[in-house]
Amino acid sequence: MGADQAQMVKRLCFDGAAIQVVVGPPGTGKTFALAAAREAWEQSGFKVLGALVARRAAMELTASSGIDATSVAALLADLRQAPGELLDAETVLVVDEAEMLGTRPLDELVRHTNAAGAKLVLVGDHAQLPEIDAGGVFRALASRTAAIRLDVNRRQEREADRELLDLWRSGQLRQALSVAVDGGDLVMAPTPEDAYRQIVSDYCAAHATGEDAVMLAPSRAEVAHLNRLARGTLLEAGRVDASGIEVHGRTFASGDRIVVRRNDRRLGVENGTRGHVVAADPKSQSLTIALPDGTERALPSRFIHLRTRSGRSAVEHGYAMTAHLAQGMTTDRTFVLGSETIYREWGYVAWSRARRSTRFYAVEAELEDEHHTAAGPSNDRFGELVRRLDRSEAQQVGSDALPDRRADAAKHGRVIHLHEALGPRPPKFRHRRRWDRAARRIERFRARHGIVDPVDALGHEPAGRLERLAWRTAQREIQRYHLEAGDGRSRGSGRSIV
Repeated sequence: MGADQAQMVKRLCFDGAAIQVVVGPPGTGKTFALAAAREAWEQSGFKVLGALVARRAAMELTASSGIDATSVAALLADLRQAPGELLDAETVLVVDEAEMLGTRPLDELVRHTNAAGAKLVLVGDHAQLPEIDAGGVFRALASRTAAIRLDVNRRQEREADRELLDLWRSGQLRQALSVAVDGGDLVMAPTPEDAYRQIVSDYCAAHATGEDAVMLAPSRAEVAHLNRLARGTLLEAGRVDASGIEVHGRTFASGDRIVVRRNDRRLGVENGTRGHVVAADPKSQSLTIALPDGTERALPSRFIHLRTRSGRSAVEHGYAMTAHLAQGMTTDRTFVLGSETIYREWGYVAWSRARRSTRFYAVEAELEDEHHTAAGPSNDRFGELVRRLDRSEAQQVGSDALPDRRADAAKHGRVIHLHEALGPRPPKFRHRRRWDRAARRIERFRARHGIVDPVDALGHEPAGRLERLAWRTAQREIQRYHLEAGDGRSRGSGRSIV
């Protein structure tokens, strides 16, 4: 156990806080440390329970740390029925991947643990995929409390990968991608077809060596296309049997990589369970799959021909998947398809899954005429990729958000640059939303570019191309607000944009 892990266990056991926050970036060994904490708690007479947003991740936590875990939804359903039967003053509740837990379910867990006198441990990483529901609480708690932090990357084998992730986490995406370029891990394809062809070719080469490899893509449509291409290539190479079982228009045969999309505890599988087919019986319409840990599961006909509530098949090909399904997963090699829909947290999760290497495939960006500079097209395209990736989807709690506290201060002149650029926050809801959007744009620009002028919201137009684009975007947001509000003013930093 490393020094940071040992410190985590000591603080969890000795600090005595009713709620404790653990910030653990990918690969820092938080599950291993949680297993040690569980042993200490249980030997001291405490009961340890676990909960995660995804049931699959709950199974993995149980297998790797020994903590009896379930999904947050299932736990809350039990607590509403009989809270006293699960939680008491001798209980520790560990919520892993807490950065994905929305504000409302987290609030309910806090109320249940507080009423029972139990201890609540929130473990996660706010740099990874954010909550789907309204959220931002884990991020806020990590900044407001004396959070326990793990800081040693124990997953990535290459120093370059560890350096890239450190840079990415700190928001230095240009430097991070430069590391990838130096290591040959960033592939710029001229067309989407070229990107698909290259990623599938590299994945199949890794598959042929027997490595645990996976392709990641942002959308389900892209994942489905990658699965079709990869299976076709492996079928031609003889690595997948020609005959198998037809399930909802897809064929599953020996050698196929699959992912389960339904929960069934009797069969020992959950939504997101990965494996490869070792036997496909057309007569009984059943599959036998081997999981990454070497164990096998038998999937009968009654299961594999089911559909999920959303209409998806209970089993799908698993050569490719989304990053949301892959969060918490560790592989040997990862091949990442980067389209225009990706953002900073998505990229961070995708880059951090593999032990040995990650390769990122991006389509060269289309450049508008105004974007061309003397630096040359290659530099422009690299800059466009950086700009595309440098977009955060992280959520904020209401007390941190701009609209209320800071906006109210602006009305009274205490945040002068917002008042000068936008005027007072309007009373009409529709106009308030546009005001809030423009104010957030201003604050992001000032934070990223070090603007400290108390009056001029955006400062002078920057000389750098990317900085100038961001400056002009913020100016346009200000002008759109005034046009929509119809106040007849043209504010901003005193310079108009044509």
